[in-house]
Amino acid sequence: MHAICICLPEYPEKIEKARAHFAERGLTDVSFMYGVNAPVAGLATWHPYEVDHPGSGFRMGAKPTGCWLSHYMLWNAMTRMTDDAYLVLEDDAQLDEGFMDKWAQAMRDVPSDYSFLHLGHCCLAGRPQTHVAGQVFETKDQMCTHAYVLRRNTVPFLLKTLRKCWAPIDIQLAREVFPFVKSYAVVPRIVAQFDTNIQP
Repeated sequence: MHAICICLPEYPEKIEKARAHFAERGLTDVSFMYGVNAPVAGLATWHPYEVDHPGSGFRMGAKPTGCWLSHYMLWNAMTRMTDDAYLVLEDDAQLDEGFMDKWAQAMRDVPSDYSFLHLGHCCLAGRPQTHVAGQVFETKDQMCTHAYVLRRNTVPFLLKTLRKCWAPIDIQLAREVFPFVKSYAVVPRIVAQFDTNIQP
């Protein structure tokens, strides 16, 4: 399975760090795709983020807007690709030692009709989970987008459903996508994030 890493050309040192780290963990088949650096491009969303901040008029900032657009742009590109599934990474993804074996085992354990399999996630502790096999659990509540496997046949649903940018992309996935697709997570996660303390 091919891996695609979302990165920003404004930070070449992060790209090289990610490339070296992935190779060190045995992941060598990785393409690097330039995402949207919203602060540089001057982009933001005007839709209020009202679900978690009712009546506040709060809007998410440029950085999560860029992340949102970057994933959406990659999903569009996937409609022209030919593999059944892809590993999507962000450039701060920190793979566990023994990642390749753990990932291979997760792919054996996840049901064959899965849509999403999150290898990295956060905020899942205490949320509903159904054990499937090994470290794979069915769940609708995983957050973060730094490491997930996505089936290409799920992409049209993403592109049609996520047309309004109003919240960070992981929150919109949990609210608008995961309830309607077969989503799973590896628990505990096997991909963390460099320089970020994320909740279990």
